[in-house]
Amino acid sequence: MGFKRPRPLAQTSSSSSIPESHNFKRARDAEQAPLFAVPVYIIQAKLDAEQIDEMVDLAEDAGAIIVGSPEEADVLITAISMRKRLERHVDWNLAKEKAVVTPQWLYESAKLGKTAPCGDYVAIQDLHDTSVSHCPGNDCTGCPNCASQSSSSMTPDPADVIPVPTDPLGGRPAPTPQLDHLAHYCVQRASPLTCPNQRLVETLAIVRRSRELEGEARSSLSYQRAIAGLKAYPIRITSRRQVAEIPFAGSKIQTMIMEFVDTGQIGEAVKIASSERFRSLNTFSSVYGIGPTTARSLYDKGLRTFEQLERAYEIDLERDAEMKEAALAETVREATAIERGHESAGHGQAEDGTVKDEEDTVKEEETLGDLVSHASLAPTAFGSHYRNDEETEESGIRVGIRLHHDLSMNDPLYSKYTRLVLCRIPRGEVEEMCRIVTAELEQIQTGCIHTIVGGYRRGKPESNDVDIVFTHPEKGKDRGLCQKLVDRLRQRGMVTHVMHLSSFRAPNSMKRSHWDSLEKSLTVFVLPPSSPFYSGTRRRLDLIFAPAEVYWCAVIGWTGSTMFQRDLRKWTKDKRGWKFDSSGMVRLSDSSPVLAKSELEIFELCGLEWVDPTLRNADA
Repeated sequence: MGFKRPRPLAQTSSSSSIPESHNFKRARDAEQAPLFAVPVYIIQAKLDAEQIDEMVDLAEDAGAIIVGSPEEADVLITAISMRKRLERHVDWNLAKEKAVVTPQWLYESAKLGKTAPCGDYVAIQDLHDTSVSHCPGNDCTGCPNCASQSSSSMTPDPADVIPVPTDPLGGRPAPTPQLDHLAHYCVQRASPLTCPNQRLVETLAIVRRSRELEGEARSSLSYQRAIAGLKAYPIRITSRRQVAEIPFAGSKIQTMIMEFVDTGQIGEAVKIASSERFRSLNTFSSVYGIGPTTARSLYDKGLRTFEQLERAYEIDLERDAEMKEAALAETVREATAIERGHESAGHGQAEDGTVKDEEDTVKEEETLGDLVSHASLAPTAFGSHYRNDEETEESGIRVGIRLHHDLSMNDPLYSKYTRLVLCRIPRGEVEEMCRIVTAELEQIQTGCIHTIVGGYRRGKPESNDVDIVFTHPEKGKDRGLCQKLVDRLRQRGMVTHVMHLSSFRAPNSMKRSHWDSLEKSLTVFVLPPSSPFYSGTRRRLDLIFAPAEVYWCAVIGWTGSTMFQRDLRKWTKDKRGWKFDSSGMVRLSDSSPVLAKSELEIFELCGLEWVDPTLRNADA
């Protein structure tokens, strides 16, 4: 369903929440508007009322005409990215006669003051060529590859090449920071991976985790803050005087710390760790798609073990194992054929070269629930179907349970907390995964820059997953690379599941232009058989693509632990009046960007001492 409303009698500027520097106001000469007289149809699916209203304002400010049906439009704007889902709203043959783009195209056009190239913002990849040829203002005569030819054959404007140093210090010598272990903010302290009070930290973490699982968010945060203070304390705590120094340690937590100092344990933590409820909630919430609320609901319905969870969602692991073995054999055959240069049928293509319907879901960027939302649902162990509005969630949990067996293993060290934990990934394998992925990316776009972030960059010997941030120094070359890379990895049998793939946005991001949007994909990855690290084990791999001007913000945002990042956001807001996240820094007063050429420069702009990545471990 589309959206149409009459133009108001009194013209007003669009929402004040869109930065004025990026907000295209109605020009005195309407013909100078970037989308002058372009008929636009907004498909409402997957957009809320606030987003739609803002997009209509922005489109009208840019000179576009909001029409009431797709037949009347030249441009269809949609957040849908699956062909089958789009066909619920627009006939496929009609869609091939239009430019079908994401909302980002509208924001970019408004920001640039001219029509943005549709090829960079195509909503459905199967409609790429037709969207390019039908893009407003496109002078292409219709050749399918005109967009790629024109962009690749032109020498980049020097102004579009942004120097991105591969050194986070920007080529400068490493500073000697003056960090204070008693400072109010985590970002002012040195928090090593393993601290002198590590056993105490891990014991308190059990209590914190229990509060989180029980939905006591404020209490959980209190423990997180105290744990962060302990992580930075430079010596082993042995006295009440030292305990009193710990930032954010209230009287109750101080009592727990002294109990540990005196006895080597905390009674409440021992009781929690041995409780059936804690073990069950912790196990359930370790499954992708199950959070604390759902875990408590499952417990209240009588579930206690992972095996009961499997039965409740009717998971047949023996059948799944047979299917996995067959799929793995097929993956090996396909990967071998591709490596030999014999890419042919068997990658989802029909004889006429078109993509089969099954591939429509394989290419998708949605959550696991969306990936399997088309599947039929069998009754649950509780005797009835879930409500319709919960079907997607239930389907996603089913996939999460199946993946859990591939991504986890028995670990006796964690038996008192949970039966299953994620398989750890050694640093050597992390580096091999990065090498393989960057080599594939080089085949798509040369010259990209990357940094392995997450726990690996903080110095962990083993990681739960692998996070890599990419960029390209030439402006605009990073756009669309995430989708292309994931598609290529899927075709080569290395990505088996896509849990999320989209532009990164904050909840209210429709209120601002997306000069700083990131593209990210959360995937399940398996190394190719040719790798010396190959074992068939599936790993979590997150791919993040950032524009060059915010690359180091993305690197910082994906490096620090949870509490380090929380305090970095709080510091920049409290001390600088800025908003910081992994997609950039902006001034809250006028939403103008704050740009930096290196990671060190970001710390300096924020008025902070440099904190080495290995000292950003402010969590347990």
